[in-house]
Parts: sequence; structure tokens; C-alpha cells
Amino acid sequence: MTIQKKTGMLSVLLLNFIFLRQIAAQNLPRPDPEKQDWRILQNARNCFENKEYGDALYLAKQAEVTRKEYVDWTVYTLNTALNPAEVRKEGDSLSAVLPVLERRQTTDAVMIIQRMTEKKAPGFFHDSIQKLMDYLKKSYVYPEAEFLKGEIYQLEGEYALAMQFYDAAWQNAFYLDIPDQKYDILYQMADLAFNRNKMDDYEKYLLLIVADDPFYRNAALCTAMTRTILSKNAKDKNSFENFFLLYRATDTRCISSYFKLADYYNENSLHNKALTASALGVLTVFSRIYDIIKVKDVDFVYSDFRTFLAEIKKYPDILDWCDENSFWQGLFSFAGICETNGATAFSTETLSILAAAAPEEYWRKKALVKLSSSF
Repeated sequence: MTIQKKTGMLSVLLLNFIFLRQIAAQNLPRPDPEKQDWRILQNARNCFENKEYGDALYLAKQAEVTRKEYVDWTVYTLNTALNPAEVRKEGDSLSAVLPVLERRQTTDAVMIIQRMTEKKAPGFFHDSIQKLMDYLKKSYVYPEAEFLKGEIYQLEGEYALAMQFYDAAWQNAFYLDIPDQKYDILYQMADLAFNRNKMDDYEKYLLLIVADDPFYRNAALCTAMTRTILSKNAKDKNSFENFFLLYRATDTRCISSYFKLADYYNENSLHNKALTASALGVLTVFSRIYDIIKVKDVDFVYSDFRTFLAEIKKYPDILDWCDENSFWQGLFSFAGICETNGATAFSTETLSILAAAAPEEYWRKKALVKLSSSF
């Protein structure tokens, strides 16, 4: 065995020594599978949806207690399983230790390791027992429960308290079982900030949502995209079509944030920022719809935006998705933001297509009224 392996395993044992002393005297029983924290939290969520807020809050707190008990048990169980010399000699490598634990029939320890490695992305623990143990010992936090408590207090009008719980959930988002739930947390924080008229915070939370989008981070792409809209050549109708042929954005988690940022920037006369956000929102919806249509009809080829909207009408599920993601409102706002930025050709073309081909009569009429009043 190498010196590196010995040193690694020794570090693990030293780091866990104090923790073990605190719970070693306890013969911690295996938690009841029917009383798992996620089951309790699901019941809490069900109560919340049924407007039984007192029960929901009680169960959310119970879920946190159960999570702590489970973490105590997992750490105790793993430390006990890793203590024998036969296991220690394998060093800090998970892949080396796991077969030994299986051979020794330490079933619970094997189950804990397998569950943790399956739940996380490959390489998350870097094949290190120490990293897995460090993660476990810090996973007392339960951001999903904090988030639910925030939702409950928000509905009860306790806005400051709700934001505290949202912030706690966001700060501990690293420990979410479903990583993408961090976007739900941020959207809720943004909506609460908006309702409390804390507009700087509103912008901050929306920007945190789009911060992960590689298309938003691509300054060259954003510059090229807005130049296409604002260029003198944009008076040519082909330039409008080229916009949808040339550019793509695919992070659908950001759609609502882009449209909200566009409205916020537009209302505050930050017109260039509004144009970038609005264009990214429209492109993200467009890109997603295009991908879905290509799956449904492999022979589909994009020709022009008006025909594209007509194609959407064939698919009720896509129409529903467009409504859920405010696509028609987003297109209408895009037209107005283009006009404000001097891109009248883009604005006129967008409104003309909406007036002629939008699936909903409301948006056709609204676009027609805007066309007649603006130009």
C-alpha cells in the first residue's frame, strides 16, 4: 500500500474521530424506511397544495428532524464499517473500499455509498471516501424543507420571514436532491422581491437564474445578435428571417427570467439590456419549439417565421407550452423593445406576423392595434 493511501485513510479517521466520540456510545438503529425525510416532506407538500398550511409547516419541520437522524445514522454506520484494518488498508479510494465492504457483508454501508454515488453526477466525490463523508456530515441542511417553509410564510403574509427561509434554501442549494430546484427557489425569491418593491433584489435574483446560461455568458453572441437587429440591413425582410436562422439559445429554465428582465430594463430605460434579454427569451422559446417539431416531423425545414407559427398550430401540446412560457406576450414585447431601440423594421415584421399568424385571436388583434397606432 502506498504512503499516499495510508495518509489519505488516516486523514479520514482523524477528521471523523471527534464526531465518532459524540455518537459512538449510541447504538443508532437503522431508520424506519416508512419514515424517511423525503416521504415526510412529500406529505408536507401535499398538505401545502391542499391549503393545510399548519400541517404542512409541522411536517416540514419533522422532515428536518428526520433528515438529521438519518445523517447521524449514515455517518455512524460508515465510520463503523470503515474502521477495520482490512478496510483501512485500501486507503481513501471509494472504488477500492467498496468491494471490501461488500465482501465483509456490511450491507448498510454499501447501500449508503451506492445511494450517494448514484444520486450525484459521476465523479462528484472524486472517488474519495473523505469527500463523501464530508458531504454527508454537512447534509444536515434540508433546502427543500426550507423552501417549503418559505412558501408557507409567504402565503401567510410573513414576507421577511419567508425571504429568510428562501435565502437559507438558496445558500444550501448545493445539497438539493434535484439540483435544478435552485431555479424554483430563485424565481420565488424574485417574485417576492417584486411584490415587496425591492427592485434591485428582483433584478439580482433574475440575473442569478440566467447566470448559468452559456448563451447569456457569451458576450460575442449577444453583441452579434443585437447588431443583427439594429443594423441598417435590418430594413431588409431577409434580415429578420436570418435572425432565427443564425442564432439559438436553449436553456429553457431561463425563459421567464429573460422576459421579466426585458420588461424591467425597458421600464427603467435600460434599452440595450432590454433588447438583449428579450431577444434571448424569444430565441430560447423558438429554439425549443423548433427542436420539438423536428422530433415530431423529421422532414420539417424552417423557411420563414410566419410559416413556423402556422406549423405550431398543428400541435396542441406545443401551443400549451407556448402559453405556459408567455411566448406570445414575449413576442409582442420584443416588437415594442425593438421599436424603442430604433429597430423599426424588426418591430414591424414581428407585429405583422403576429397579426397574421398568431394562434390566439387576442394576440392577433393586439398586434394589429399596435401596428396601426405605431406606424
